[in-house]
Amino acid sequence: MDSMLFYILMAVLATLVIAAAIYYYTDYKTNQQSQIWQKQAVIQNFTH
Repeated sequence: MDSMLFYILMAVLATLVIAAAIYYYTDYKTNQQSQIWQKQAVIQNFTH
């Protein structure tokens, strides 16, 4: 029973870690994209 509980705990921890990694990765990608859009907007302001 104890070992079963241990495996369940490890599975929950692993799921949390993977979910956090995916969340931070997508957050980083969208931040990068918005920064690129901001740069393009600044460049357009200078050209017009």
